[in-house]
Amino acid sequence: ACAVAVADGTPQHARMVRPAAGDTGNTGKVALISILPVTSSTEAACGHGSGGYTVRASATHPAFCVHADRARGMTDVRVTSAKAGKSTIDGTWQVEVTLGSTDRTRFAALTGSIAGAPPPRNEFAIVIDGKLWGNPSVASSITGGRLEIVGAFVGDLTSATAHDLALRLNPGS
Repeated sequence: ACAVAVADGTPQHARMVRPAAGDTGNTGKVALISILPVTSSTEAACGHGSGGYTVRASATHPAFCVHADRARGMTDVRVTSAKAGKSTIDGTWQVEVTLGSTDRTRFAALTGSIAGAPPPRNEFAIVIDGKLWGNPSVASSITGGRLEIVGAFVGDLTSATAHDLALRLNPGS
């Protein structure tokens, strides 16, 4: 799914990303989330062993290979809440994620450091349990500590998958 970063309530533009079809990887434990600065994005599936994340092709979009910098990124991100709901903009399902205070500060610094870079270096990858769920671009530092993970294509994120992902991201669930 595509993730949309929210800065002061204003959605930013994001490229569409689709996780593995029908696989949210629900294993009954809290999901591991990483937020990583994107270093490159090329129009082709990633080669085996390349270390990139493949965005699968669809009827309307080609495949992409997204590489991100784990050393400069945020791993083991602490989520304080995650809730599924429908977008007030287009009615599609989404999961709103709120970061803990330490990660909110780190996220503001990370997004501020990439905001002025040319595409795709002004994007960050949202990786959940090893799968790319979005790589939105940012125009300025995001200080609110909120992310929205939304369906990449209309209807991709269903009520069931949104609720499952929110459950997996919620601490203590």
